[in-house]
Amino acid sequence: MKDKSSKPAETGNNNGTTRRKQRSYRPDRGESIVLEPGDSFEGVFQGAKEITIQDNKTHEDKDVTRYSFRDENGKKRVILGRAMLDSAFEEMFEQEGGMDKCIGLNIKIERGEDEKLPGRRTMGTYDLTVWEE
Repeated sequence: MKDKSSKPAETGNNNGTTRRKQRSYRPDRGESIVLEPGDSFEGVFQGAKEITIQDNKTHEDKDVTRYSFRDENGKKRVILGRAMLDSAFEEMFEQEGGMDKCIGLNIKIERGEDEKLPGRRTMGTYDLTVWEE
């Protein structure tokens, strides 16, 4: 995504004449969406990308999906996939005809109550609601 604050910059040579115009770009990584049980987020879906991060517990690299949105102010927001969130997105992609058909749709992510797993672990639950304007 182009850095909106970038403006063409003129560069010159030693005799003061203009040679070219330059633009600079930097990645817009977006602000993270953190959802606790009972929280929700609404935004316009921009896409999904597989990325590699370091697991906080094992310090091993792992592949996760980063889902990108634009919020009501046009600001980029991202949320990293988790098992149940990935499952909800996979179901949405299947029902809507693929990820590309979902780009531009309004999506509400609602985090439900955590499910208890063996060994005192928990897993978050997520529901997605999709609509077009």
